[in-house]
Amino acid sequence: MEVGHGSNCTVYRMTATPVPGQQQHSPSTTNGANAKTAMVIAAKVASSDEASARIKEELQHYTTVGQHPHLLPVLQATEVDGKFCLLTPFVSASLQDILDKRRPRTEGPYADAVFVSNALFRALAHLARSDKVHRDCKPSNILVDEQKKEGGGAASVTGCYLIDLDILSSADNKHPHDRFFGSYGFASPEAVAGAQTIGTSSDVFCAGAVVASMILPDQIFRLAPGDKKMIRKRLLESFTSVLGALGEDALKEMDLELQDFETPKKLPSDGTKIESLLKESGLPTDKVQFYLEFLLKCFQFKPSSRPTAFKAFKLMYGQASEEERGRMPPLNDAEKEEADIVCGGREQAKLYFSTVYK
Repeated sequence: MEVGHGSNCTVYRMTATPVPGQQQHSPSTTNGANAKTAMVIAAKVASSDEASARIKEELQHYTTVGQHPHLLPVLQATEVDGKFCLLTPFVSASLQDILDKRRPRTEGPYADAVFVSNALFRALAHLARSDKVHRDCKPSNILVDEQKKEGGGAASVTGCYLIDLDILSSADNKHPHDRFFGSYGFASPEAVAGAQTIGTSSDVFCAGAVVASMILPDQIFRLAPGDKKMIRKRLLESFTSVLGALGEDALKEMDLELQDFETPKKLPSDGTKIESLLKESGLPTDKVQFYLEFLLKCFQFKPSSRPTAFKAFKLMYGQASEEERGRMPPLNDAEKEEADIVCGGREQAKLYFSTVYK
């Protein structure tokens, strides 16, 4: 059954029998089928030779960075009628699907925002350890597996997966100045402006925008009405309208010039606009202060001033409840090593990440 269609591929939902002895990375996808004999999978089938090349490149990226609990695993690569195809576990909803169902968001922030944020920053930290940049971190590229609680009540997220690694890039790659990778409204200022080098800190900015989309009634960086030919200019102006003026050091680091865009005449002082949005979101007062500080860290104009993805994960982990921590997969060896560093030692890391440091 077809469940999605884009310019490069079509996604089908199907039931398949697992290969004996093959390790299964299965979210809650059996949908009533016998889990020992069948699982629900997604088949991502290329629509053209060019699309086949992109999917093959995506497979190569998965091979390069290796498995992680918050990257959707590839079960098999094959061909269907001469077209390249990736088979993965089927996850029915994206974060964008969930947020769209909540519009207008009158019930306040998304209940599983902290859990999803932890998963997202862990996935990005995993890519960063291979010096890779995702470049298109947004709600529609995050799959969310929900399970209903016994006895009824709201569903809770049991799995969260970053997808679409086909435009993954090395952090030191040089890009054409006029080439844009990413999605407007979530991309970093340096990506929007067409900086030649996009580092892993760009993903942290994008992820911050995703976090904001889960706790605020609307997208934090939006385009004002106007000529679409001026889209980059208007987006850069939207950054300053929310975050304040750009400093010369940030402009230099992002490879920008002041003449690239007009600075709004009235600029908010750092944090004023974001704080106002957070207070209107329905967050408790103590959470407003945390998210204000957290988002300001992620949204630093100067890329080198942003936290690493793992440090962002550490901050967000501190906001998770014991119940949410109980749903998180344990840290792998590479994550433990990084935890030891950011916490100042192994014993401190074990104490801080007690639920997932096993």
